[in-house]
Amino acid sequence: MAEISVTIFQREDRPFWYMQYRDPVTDRKVRKCTGKKTRRDAERAAANWEKDLREGRFVINGRMGWAEFRSKYETAAGGLAPNTQKRIEGVLNVLERIIAPKTVGRLTRETLDTYAVKLRDDGRSESTIKSHLAHIRAALSWGVERGYLYSVPKMPKLQRAKTRKAMRGRPITTEEFERMLAKVPDVIRTPNLGRTKKKPPTDWKRVPGWEHLLTGLWWSGLRIGEALDLSWDDESHLLVELSYQRPMLRIPAEKEKGHKDRLLPIAPEFAAFLLETPKSKRRGFVFDPRPMLERDGRLRKQQVERTIAAIGEAANVVVDQAMRKDPETGEKRTVNRTATAHDLRRSFGLRWAGRVMPQILMELMRHETIDTTMRYYVGRNAEATAEVLYAALEPAPVAGTQMGTQCAPRIGKSRHDDCHESSGKVGVQ
Repeated sequence: MAEISVTIFQREDRPFWYMQYRDPVTDRKVRKCTGKKTRRDAERAAANWEKDLREGRFVINGRMGWAEFRSKYETAAGGLAPNTQKRIEGVLNVLERIIAPKTVGRLTRETLDTYAVKLRDDGRSESTIKSHLAHIRAALSWGVERGYLYSVPKMPKLQRAKTRKAMRGRPITTEEFERMLAKVPDVIRTPNLGRTKKKPPTDWKRVPGWEHLLTGLWWSGLRIGEALDLSWDDESHLLVELSYQRPMLRIPAEKEKGHKDRLLPIAPEFAAFLLETPKSKRRGFVFDPRPMLERDGRLRKQQVERTIAAIGEAANVVVDQAMRKDPETGEKRTVNRTATAHDLRRSFGLRWAGRVMPQILMELMRHETIDTTMRYYVGRNAEATAEVLYAALEPAPVAGTQMGTQCAPRIGKSRHDDCHESSGKVGVQ
């Protein structure tokens, strides 16, 4: 690094002293407030800054190599939750693929604008783009704190969705869920390795555990990762707690975003489902769907997600439509999204949204904030809400009335025609 000399100066309209040096590469002056009001303190601050610059603690103008910056940041993020670390890794991988920055200073407002546009062209939703930019901003803010950058560039402004949808899928119906269960044998099967010459080569045997998993997801509202981690007896995993009056769910601190042990209630239907398991078999993982080939061992989350998605596709349970780019022609076309494991969770949430208050539903769904509960589940089913409103005006006995009825409003009539009148009072005598 070239020799750097930091000097101090004072502005007439400011109480603090400032320090500056000339960038040996760009020949531009770099200024910074010392936060000191006396010359002596300002000189000390300038000397410390000059020492840090000369020893390489601060990289001028973001010229630290991107690979080095990413390595340092991911090391610093090692204390975050595993899922957050995976998310950071995924975002930075996409950033490298689209922008390919050689230095951290390459991430300017213009390049980030390009990044957002590319994500949008690839069919990413605005919420996904917002999440990507938030992770990038967090990384750059960390770099500013450590002197690798002078400032965080302004993030691109997101487009307002014209027809914004909270959910990418939708809750599925009971009939659709039963169709998915019926398709399990068709999707998940393995060759019968014990067949003989007398048995046809099309003989297959069923793979156990998949109907049990789907039914558990339907009644529990668990995320797929939570369901696969649920254990009967291992406290290092999500644990079925049966020592209380009602079955509960215990989440260890290392599995929780807030890094605290949590004891949460579970739905009565799921509790009854769990208690159907004989006591002698309540050990190990609650859900352990077997692979199609025994040598594969216990399946990973991504493998189970893909398999359940294949079941939804085989059952033709369409939950949404999306725009996808044709890999051959590059043209966008509309494709159907079929049911996934998360749509079973959505069904659970919608069922309970009409039964309990939002605060209870938030705890049952294990949402971080009430805003998530309100956005995704409360008030979404307009048809069900309309039924509740009209049911409230169904004829019902009214104390002190001779007729004993209240009338529902009739379209096209005046408000006084909506109910029987007697003695100048509406609906009463």
